[in-house]
Amino acid sequence: GILLSLAGVAWSVEPPDCPAGEFRSADYLQAAAGLQALGRDEAVRKLEEWVEFSRCEEQVVILCRMLFVADSGKESAKPRTGRYLCHPGGTGEDDWPLEPIALFDDVPFLVGSGRVVAATAESASDYLKRCVRDLTWRTGKYQVRSPEQMKEIVHRFVAATNWKIPQGDSWRFPWIEAKFLIQSQGVPRREVTTVEDIRLDEAWRSLQNAGSNPLLHGFKSGFGTGD
Repeated sequence: GILLSLAGVAWSVEPPDCPAGEFRSADYLQAAAGLQALGRDEAVRKLEEWVEFSRCEEQVVILCRMLFVADSGKESAKPRTGRYLCHPGGTGEDDWPLEPIALFDDVPFLVGSGRVVAATAESASDYLKRCVRDLTWRTGKYQVRSPEQMKEIVHRFVAATNWKIPQGDSWRFPWIEAKFLIQSQGVPRREVTTVEDIRLDEAWRSLQNAGSNPLLHGFKSGFGTGD
């Protein structure tokens, strides 16, 4: 597939357009790549604007996780903006060092949802300031990916992750994969053409109805709903 690039392209840097409860990997990749193209200082000013004027607190926290890295041997600055109660595939917060996201092949996936905010929670603005003070601006460049590339990355991410699903519950895997395919926009709602597509299409439809099925509730939380 063709790897899209920022080189020579006029790029409008906007916060990820994610309706309440949704997460779109492609939008975060585009925003992160655009911010990197601005350079650290201008990007930080842009993030400050988004927090203050665009009410994009959650988006800014996620972009900070993508754009700032800890020096070798140091822990990444985990946001203290709330605790995430829902994680996919039987995993927990300790399994995801960049919670609420995971980065795989430089593509972000949402792995923490159901955020509970305490009265003493850190604001997105304060978290951004802490990242600027304590962390290093990432030098590795993000690149926008094609839908086919995103689909292939999702396949590898799901295969490589140590999901903690009890033996006999392998039926859950199609829903896990469908969740991340929907996040990545690699597999939009579309015409079914293969056996694999039928399996994922069924998972997609089940996820849309997860609100009425407690077994699937945890898989739907974090995208497509406000759960």
